[in-house]
Amino acid sequence: MLEPITQKSWSEIKAAHLLNRAGFGGTPAEVKSFYDLGPQKAVDQLTDYRQSHDDFPAPTWVVPGIEKRPFPRGMKMLEEPERRKKRQEYQREQRSHLLELRAWWLYRMRYTKRPLQEKMTLFWHGHFATGIRKVRSAYAMYVQNETLRALACGNYRDLVTAVAKDPAMLIYLDGAQNRRHAPNENFARELMELFTLGEGHYTEEDIKEAARAFTGWSVGRQEFEFENNSRAHDRGNKKFMGHRGGFDGDDIIRIILSERRAKEFIAGKLWSFFAYDDPEPGLVTALGDALDESGLELRLFMNKLFLSREFYSAKAVRTQVKSPAQWLIGTLRCLDARMPDPRLTQYMMKMLGQELFEPPNVKGWDGGYTWITTATLFHRYNFAGALVKGGWAAGGWKDPVVETDKLLPAGILGDAVEALKSLQWRLFQHGLREKDREALRKVVEARPVGGKWSDDDVSDAILLMMSTPQYQLT
Repeated sequence: MLEPITQKSWSEIKAAHLLNRAGFGGTPAEVKSFYDLGPQKAVDQLTDYRQSHDDFPAPTWVVPGIEKRPFPRGMKMLEEPERRKKRQEYQREQRSHLLELRAWWLYRMRYTKRPLQEKMTLFWHGHFATGIRKVRSAYAMYVQNETLRALACGNYRDLVTAVAKDPAMLIYLDGAQNRRHAPNENFARELMELFTLGEGHYTEEDIKEAARAFTGWSVGRQEFEFENNSRAHDRGNKKFMGHRGGFDGDDIIRIILSERRAKEFIAGKLWSFFAYDDPEPGLVTALGDALDESGLELRLFMNKLFLSREFYSAKAVRTQVKSPAQWLIGTLRCLDARMPDPRLTQYMMKMLGQELFEPPNVKGWDGGYTWITTATLFHRYNFAGALVKGGWAAGGWKDPVVETDKLLPAGILGDAVEALKSLQWRLFQHGLREKDREALRKVVEARPVGGKWSDDDVSDAILLMMSTPQYQLT
């Protein structure tokens, strides 16, 4: 298993599949460019992304080292009306910052020259899930997002360790309250159950002992920074997964990631996110071997994943329901459209079920077919209209962001069949089912013979395509 795809079997459809899964898709010209590179160079360009310049300044309110934690002790000295006023001011400020932060990340996804880095950051955001509602600091969420980005394809042990020391995670899973006299087990449990091993691969005693080892890892009282409080750490011996010693949090992570199960667990989750759900047992074993052989270097592992024949199999291609982020950013990228107003994108993501920086719980988003309900499908169709034709949304009229006059070569505007073929390739980058082809043929038949396509004709055809079940898949 995981034998590399050959140059002979490489195609533009496979190049499009790679761009869609390892990023957020692209224009026909970008797909052609990746096809021309061949599989090895195309994958190398995606995984070795540090060779590509990507400069996105932080949100305007981010001043590293200055951000203070809310409600310092001095608040207790204020009268209740003044305390309430300051809390309300802080909450308004955080809502404004969160809007800008969400817009900033979506903008990066849309215009990045490092699509795999952003796609991996999105994966880790759902895997190591934390939410603004409990963290209550857009700055802390920004810092975590940058940590996930910096280590997105780095060493897996470094990433897990960095996340365990991340202020947003310490607040979200109560690690900041983990003290030797009153160990808090929340982070230790989720570290094993959701982040590294999976349910059933540890004992309740392992959780208790790991919680003791993580005591003292906290967040500074003033700034959102990791703080190792030695006075709050339990220095006693622990027994964890068959090992004994005066372990701290770093030791626990080292022991967990030395387990074969830990390698197969995260390798399988990465496969499910980028290829298809429920990989076969033999494939999971091969994936675990690949991660182990890489020395937990994620870039090397992802390179092997994206070059494997299984990644381009019929079980993988166009079988995955687009997440709201994939739907929105993928649409903008394939149609070469500009970003909509941030208020509209935030409204879209909320109604489609994926508010960035606010996953539903510590498990993150379930994904897959849970993205599609009667309500969210209705919103997808309506938002397609807002992108292509404009419309009322998020508090006012929004102009279309798709420039239909630039999507088709002028020479084929008078040939409806060729125009539809061109749009079909741009939006689907794959063959369509007969049911969908028939629906598109009816568009051709309904038009006057020989008539030249107008911008409205183009936008109508795009909306029809975006309203098919096939468009919801990638």
